[in-house]
Amino acid sequence: MRVEVHIDKKPPFYAFANDTGKLTEAEIVALYAPPGAPLPDTDRK
Repeated sequence: MRVEVHIDKKPPFYAFANDTGKLTEAEIVALYAPPGAPLPDTDRK
């Protein structure tokens, strides 16, 4: 695996042993959402 996605939503005990890139939910949306699309509620658990 090269990149962990939604890293801000993972449980605190979960981690990969290898060094990977890390993207938050907001970063994923910024990469793939169409321009002008509403952003998700990133405060939900």
